[in-house]
Amino acid sequence: MKQDKTPMMEMGYQVMHLLLSGRYTAKQLGKMINTNEPTIRKVINNLRCEGIPVCTGGRGYYISTDKGEIAKTIESLTHRIVQMQNAVDGLMRGMML
Repeated sequence: MKQDKTPMMEMGYQVMHLLLSGRYTAKQLGKMINTNEPTIRKVINNLRCEGIPVCTGGRGYYISTDKGEIAKTIESLTHRIVQMQNAVDGLMRGMML
């Protein structure tokens, strides 16, 4: 039985194909596949969750096999996690006032 692709999966294939050929910002990718930037960010996250090494830099997203570049993206994501956790902790303290 053939499974139909969901729209998000189809966008994932399109974005992955584009990123294999170069670097693009979320805005550029959105224009290329006719969607918005928040959706592109969800697609990028889904690709990363599936093990596709989508990196990010000052000039946009790209797929890399360079362990150093992948490590920099991991470091950046980890920093963002810490910042978000700090915000959650602050909100939790605020609820206790």
